[in-house]
Amino acid sequence: MEIADLVPVVSVLLAGSVIQAMAGFGLGMFSIPLLLWLGHPSWVAIPICVATTLVQSAYGLAQMRRHVDWRGLLPLAWLPALAMPLGVMAQAELAELGPARTRQAYGALILALLLVQLAWRARPREHVGRGWTLAAMLSGGFMSGSAGMGGPPIVLWVMAHTWGNERSRSAILLLFACMAPAVTALLWLRFGSEVPRAFGLGLLLAPLGLLGFAPGLWLGRRIPKAGLRLLAYAILATLSLYAIARPGPT
Repeated sequence: MEIADLVPVVSVLLAGSVIQAMAGFGLGMFSIPLLLWLGHPSWVAIPICVATTLVQSAYGLAQMRRHVDWRGLLPLAWLPALAMPLGVMAQAELAELGPARTRQAYGALILALLLVQLAWRARPREHVGRGWTLAAMLSGGFMSGSAGMGGPPIVLWVMAHTWGNERSRSAILLLFACMAPAVTALLWLRFGSEVPRAFGLGLLLAPLGLLGFAPGLWLGRRIPKAGLRLLAYAILATLSLYAIARPGPT
């Protein structure tokens, strides 16, 4: 990638990092459609975001380590990987539609996910049932493999708990970090050598993306939980509608 090509990629990751740190989710949903619009295929855009998310999740977990429920979350962290192979197969089929249709499909997917999250009215509780937990983890794994956007089911599961801001965001970051190696390995097996190169690029750019993490964490501590969600939804909804209406070149 030329230097001129890196500037928009860094800008996208920087803005996505602010959203991710602020709300606990959103880097993939924000960055992947924009990277597709810039001309990168999904199997390049996703590893870039996955690598950046991994570094930022580790940084965020270090900042919030006192709030992480390691014992409760780590036994669940392997579940998303079970559904990732089906997701990667779906991504390969989607790529056959061509770049413009792929971008529109990603925009429609984001919009659908946001509508589901807005309509979700589960009463928060201390413990969520095993069936709902399994469904959230598996659907998150499938969506991570198919579109690099495994966050929404995980976020819904976390939000269904009576947890505070710090514990909720740390739980999301931990589960995101655990999904990253599995989805990268599966993409590598399916799409070849472009995947590890893109993942390496994401690792190299991650320190620049961290510049947006500190202000995002600062905002996240000062904006109420409901306000964080609405702000993130507004940004992502605007992006998804633009991707549907203006998908860019074929």
